[in-house]
Amino acid sequence: IGVRLVGSEMCIRDRYAVAAAHWKFVENAPLIYEGDDQLKFSVIGTLNYLTYYGLGVEQDRLQAVSNWKQAVKQGELEARRHLGSAYEDKEFEGFDYVVSLSWYKSILIIHPDKGSLDESDSKIWKDAKQGVIFLESKLDSEQIKKAEKIAKKSIN
Repeated sequence: IGVRLVGSEMCIRDRYAVAAAHWKFVENAPLIYEGDDQLKFSVIGTLNYLTYYGLGVEQDRLQAVSNWKQAVKQGELEARRHLGSAYEDKEFEGFDYVVSLSWYKSILIIHPDKGSLDESDSKIWKDAKQGVIFLESKLDSEQIKKAEKIAKKSIN
């Protein structure tokens, strides 16, 4: 059974503690094969998701957000989507629609159209586009301009 399949199957079955243990094992495994580094990025992203929501591990939203910000510095597009979602979450102590919009907009600035993206990144792009549409309906023009400025700064 593939490495991704085991952890994903445990999540589907709501066995998050088993999934988290599996992903932690994979995270700490040595890099051997081509593509292992990308697998580790995916694993770390999944562990951050589980941490943010407290699924199978202790919930720590601030730590997950901090980890996603580090992943953004390494070029992880999915981390930008997770940050957009986190700042849109009214349960998160850092809740801020402007910051949320900035993370979603940063994805659309990096990839103005989804035509050249693979299936996974295309889904991220689509989620970001939906986030932008929703949040722009909640914000005024000054807030939207502020979000655009923050988005551009997050890319440089």
